[in-house]
Amino acid sequence: MAAPPPPRFGSLLAPAGMRFFPHGLLGLLWALAIGQHKRLPKTFPGHFDLHGRPLDWVPKTPALFTLPILATVCFIVIGVLEALALRHPVVDGYRLEGRAAEQVRRLMRRYVFFVRGALMAWMLHLEFRLTQIAYGHTNRLGADSYLVAGLLVLYTGVGAWLLLRMARRWLAWQRAEEAASLRLD
Repeated sequence: MAAPPPPRFGSLLAPAGMRFFPHGLLGLLWALAIGQHKRLPKTFPGHFDLHGRPLDWVPKTPALFTLPILATVCFIVIGVLEALALRHPVVDGYRLEGRAAEQVRRLMRRYVFFVRGALMAWMLHLEFRLTQIAYGHTNRLGADSYLVAGLLVLYTGVGAWLLLRMARRWLAWQRAEEAASLRLD
């Protein structure tokens, strides 16, 4: 049986030189929060209605750093889960080995790269919008915040489904290779 074809657009998912892109976005998020701390008014938007208008204003110090702290925690949790999943790839209760395991690891790294990058970009966008509300340049978050959140959820779900589908193909390939080697013995 021939090995499954590589995913289309595979080289576009995680170019080698962009490996630290999500790290840079996380650093930029912290730089935005720290750099704007002294300039912002004493209160910061804390709670919002469904239209993105602030309902409640809270002291800026804890509120301004909520998103960077949350982003850092998400970044670390995703990294730990990635390391655990990459250690021994398992599909439908069967452990992948050899070439199949390496290909699934490669796909998983690319998927996690994009999820991390998209999550950090969304949090950076939210932090920027919150500072604009605090300065009084705008009065609500905007529909684009909800659109980006929806696209992030959609990408995560579709990406996980595609990753599972490709992993099952590699599992079928591995089983066919094992069956062929048993027939030869």
